[in-house]
Amino acid sequence: MADNNSGFLDSAYGDTPWEDLTTNQRTVYVPELLEVFRTTSLFYGLVTYGVNLTAERTGKMVFTQVLDPEPNIAELSTRQIWLPQLYMDSQQLEISCAYYGDKVMLHKYDPLITYWTRTGQAGLREIISSRLAPHMVGSLDLLARNAFLQKTTVMFAGGASDFGTLEADDLFDLSIVRAVHLGADYQPDPVQNPIIGLSSPASVYTIRDDDDGEFIERAKYAEPRRLLNYEVGEYEGVRFAQHPSVTLWNCGEIIAQTTIKASIALGNGAPDPGTTKVEGVWQVGQPGATHSITVASTAGYVAGDYVTLHVHREGDASTWDTALSSTLKTTTGVLFTDPSMIVREIYAVVDATHLSFTEPITVDYFQTDLGSTVYGYVTKGRPVHACVFMKGPRGVVSGVIQPPQTYNPAPIDDVEAIYRFAWDARLKYQQMYPRRFEVYFHAGPVRRLGAVINL
Repeated sequence: MADNNSGFLDSAYGDTPWEDLTTNQRTVYVPELLEVFRTTSLFYGLVTYGVNLTAERTGKMVFTQVLDPEPNIAELSTRQIWLPQLYMDSQQLEISCAYYGDKVMLHKYDPLITYWTRTGQAGLREIISSRLAPHMVGSLDLLARNAFLQKTTVMFAGGASDFGTLEADDLFDLSIVRAVHLGADYQPDPVQNPIIGLSSPASVYTIRDDDDGEFIERAKYAEPRRLLNYEVGEYEGVRFAQHPSVTLWNCGEIIAQTTIKASIALGNGAPDPGTTKVEGVWQVGQPGATHSITVASTAGYVAGDYVTLHVHREGDASTWDTALSSTLKTTTGVLFTDPSMIVREIYAVVDATHLSFTEPITVDYFQTDLGSTVYGYVTKGRPVHACVFMKGPRGVVSGVIQPPQTYNPAPIDDVEAIYRFAWDARLKYQQMYPRRFEVYFHAGPVRRLGAVINL
C-alpha cells in the first residue's frame, strides 16, 4: 500500500516500531521482540510506524503532507506570457507520544529461570519470546485497536446509533461489504489497495451463516507466506482477519451491574484448587487465596457469563470517560479504553454476594475504595462487535521516539528469588487518514457453556 504524498521529518518508517535499528544498539533483544510482533500482531503491516530517535527530548513527532493544487482547464490567450499561479500548501499532524511499559515476574524455582541460569543468553531469549514479547504485542495491539475504533464517524448495524441502542438482533449486515467497496472506489488507487476487514469472530460467523457459500477460505486464494496475521477468508473481495480483541465485551446495553464490595488481592477469585477442578481438569490458583470476590448482589449473573471487572465507567468524568465519544459508550457502562479492567468467565455464583471465576484476579486494580465501600464494578452487558474496513495505507500511524526495549534488573527481595523482566516504549497511535478506513459496530453471537447465544 504505497503512499508517496506524505512523509516523516527526520524519521525512518515501516511496519514495526524498530525500523532501521540494529542489534548492537540499546535494544539488544530486538530479534526476539520482532519475531513475535511479526507473527502475532493483528496490525502488523497495517499500521505505519515512524521512528524518530531525535524527538525524544520534545516528546513529539510531526507528520507532514503537501496539499496538491487544483486542476486547471482554463484556456490561455494566444499571446499570454504569464501563466496562472498554482497555489500549493501543506498540512501537518503532530503526535505527542506517551509512555508505556510493564513487567513479568518469575520465581527462581520457575523452570524458565532454571533454564536461563544454566544456558545464559539462550534462556533469556526464551523468556522474552514466550512471556515478555507476547504481553508487549498484546498491549500495543490494544492501543492500535483503540485508535481505529475512536473514529469520529462510525457505522452501526440495524437502527442503532450508539453502543446503548445496539439490540441483540442488530447483526452483521452483508450489504455493508458492498457499501464499503463503493466508498473505496471513490478513494485514490482503488484497484491496487485491497480492502481488509479486521473483524470479531461474530462477524465472520454471521457471514458464513448467511452468505450461501460465497465466503472463500484463505487457502483457496492466497499463498501462505502472503497471508495477513489471523486471515480467515474472503467475501466479495474483502479479505477478513478475525481476532477476539475486536469484541468489546460488555460495552453495550447493561444486563446486570453490581459493585465490588471488598478489596481483591492478587490471586483471589478462582475456586479452591484443593476441592474443585475447573473444566474437570485444572486446579487453578493457590489454596491459600480467597476463592471468590464479594459483590453487592449476584442477581442476573449465571455460570458461563463473561463479565467485565472495571474501575471506571460512563459518567464518572474520568479521563477515559471524557475522552470517549458518547456514541461509543452506554449509561454507566464499560469503557473499552479503560486500562483498569479485565474480562473473566464466571465459574459459579457462590451465593447472593459472592462470585468465583475460571481464572484468578491477577491485577491490583480493585484494591482502592472509590467511596462508600466500592472497589469497582462487575458488568454483564451486550458485547459490541467491531469490524474495521481498511481501504488504504496510514489510516492510523504510530509515532515512535523510543522503540520498545527490554530490561532484566537484578532481584532485590531478601532472598533474591523474584526475577523481573520489563519492557517500555514511548510512542502514540494516532489517526492520520480517517477516510481510508471505516468502522462498523454490530451485535452478534457468542458461546456460553457450549451454547450459541445472542445477548
